[in-house]
Amino acid sequence: MVCNGLYDNYLRGPLPLEVCRIPNLRHVHLGGNFFSGSIPPHYGRWEHLEYLAVNGSIPPHYELYVGFYNNFDDGIPPEIGKLRDLFILDMPSCGLSGPIPSELGNLKHLHTLYLWRNKLSGTIPPELGSLPSLKSMGLSHNDLTGEIAEEFSKLQKLTLLQLSWNMLHGGIPSFIGDLPNLQFLYLWNNNFTGGIPEQLGWNGKLREIDLSFNELSGLIPLCFGARLELLRLDYNLLFGTIPGALGNCVSLIKVIMRENKLKGSIPPELGNLVSLKHMDLSHNELTGEIPEEFSKLKELTVMYLSRSMLHGGIPKGLGTLPQLVNISLRYNHLSGRITI
Repeated sequence: MVCNGLYDNYLRGPLPLEVCRIPNLRHVHLGGNFFSGSIPPHYGRWEHLEYLAVNGSIPPHYELYVGFYNNFDDGIPPEIGKLRDLFILDMPSCGLSGPIPSELGNLKHLHTLYLWRNKLSGTIPPELGSLPSLKSMGLSHNDLTGEIAEEFSKLQKLTLLQLSWNMLHGGIPSFIGDLPNLQFLYLWNNNFTGGIPEQLGWNGKLREIDLSFNELSGLIPLCFGARLELLRLDYNLLFGTIPGALGNCVSLIKVIMRENKLKGSIPPELGNLVSLKHMDLSHNELTGEIPEEFSKLKELTVMYLSRSMLHGGIPKGLGTLPQLVNISLRYNHLSGRITI
């Protein structure tokens, strides 16, 4: 059974309870309205519901769709955990508050969980590690605290882990690097400490890593995998040198490591990153010269190397880079000029 007739009608007030009287409902479309109040516990009675969405996108399958301008002033009903056939739980940007119910760990068929941009608080329930089908978890832009639960090591199908912009702390668990299908890891703007797990990228599938705006320390791992396209480690406390092995990550498009305590010379192997478009190594303690090999970075559009201790001449080849539109070499000890 499908109910689409209430979509995009600018309706106001609480969510309707009448639809709960339809026992075999699989698809409810209540988006494009201005519903408020609480999500009724009655919405956990649809035993055959396969898609529950509370955001503004148009999902491809069966759903209960109550988002898009809606603004609720309560939390997620624990009764949602009774929707045993649910595939997708999509509730971003709708004012939800309070803790994430541990009952969501009962949704054994769930492959997508999106709760980002709400006001959720408390710790992330370890029961979410009991979701064997989960592929995407998006809990960013909330007020979540605590550490990443060890139970998450069981999420063997996970491809996306988005926990950024919370107040999580502790170390980044080493098992994150052992998740065999992980492709996107976003942990930026938290309070994580300790080192970066050296296993990151060993699964051969990781494409984007953003660990910026934390308190991470230690050395940068030697390699993050050949498929990596985005690497953000900026605004941390990382020290040591930039590993030359990073030049083996030939798919890299953006590398940002500004505002750390990195020392030593810039490895010439970074000149092998022929797909690189954005490089920011500024605000560190780097020494030595700018590698001549950077003249091979034909796709580079942005290069920031300012506020370090670089010296020597500026490679003439930088002026021949066809895509370079923004370069900053200020506050170093460099000589010469770039001729375009």
